[in-house]
Amino acid sequence: FSQPYAFAAPGLDINLVSADGQDFTYSDAAAMAGLGVQFDLGGASLYAEGKYNYIFRPGSSTTGPIVQDIPLEAGLLFSL
Repeated sequence: FSQPYAFAAPGLDINLVSADGQDFTYSDAAAMAGLGVQFDLGGASLYAEGKYNYIFRPGSSTTGPIVQDIPLEAGLLFSL
């Protein structure tokens, strides 16, 4: 038995940086959306999903105004 799913959500990208002996934190607004499928294996489930991350980073001279990535993920979920 398999279950496809879709998701979308706002987010917050938080970065903790340590450089030249100084520590600082910055955060940016983000959005994500993706698709996945979950397979029931009895007492556990196998899943695979891909999502699109869009991070709004205004005024950054090193990474540009927008950061985008498409992570792929798979895993095994156990019932407790």
